[in-house]
Amino acid sequence: MKWAPRSTNGTLVAGIGNGTAGNGTNQLSCPLGIYVDQSMALYIADAFNGRIQKWLSGASTGTTVGGANGQLRFPTDVSVDNYGTIYALSGGGLYRFYPGSTSGTIIISSYTESFGFKFDSVGNVYIADYVSNVISKYTVNSTRCGTSRASTPVASSKVASMAVPNVQGILEAVLGNARLRSLDLATAH
Repeated sequence: MKWAPRSTNGTLVAGIGNGTAGNGTNQLSCPLGIYVDQSMALYIADAFNGRIQKWLSGASTGTTVGGANGQLRFPTDVSVDNYGTIYALSGGGLYRFYPGSTSGTIIISSYTESFGFKFDSVGNVYIADYVSNVISKYTVNSTRCGTSRASTPVASSKVASMAVPNVQGILEAVLGNARLRSLDLATAH
């Protein structure tokens, strides 16, 4: 649903709107993470269908742009860079899908239950690991992300989502804790 500021009525932008889950091109099943690009195309981590769906603005159906071959297992978040490369967080790691390909490459692995990831302004990626209570920072190069992981938790517990407003800080949303917390990256190691 899309909600205008101060509106009490939303507009359906993806799915069929009657609460019925499914795997058709006009259906979703447990949509979790979303990303909206500059052209207002909506990318959806369709968790139970194991795919990333792209819905153009005003479209009545979506197109599978990641995970068409069963590669993704319960994707929870999605992002797209300025070059159209799609990144999806899915059971076990972060996948990269180049434009035009529905088959991705895993660039970070070994996460058990991660619900969110974000890139900062210089290309570092932060992944919230829900089970380990850790937000890890990776430096991205052309083929894989660095493999060093923070040795101590910078998150309090059960991080479900986060924002990276700049390279100095992170905002975390803690599942079941009814709060947002700001972390200073200069002091959180």
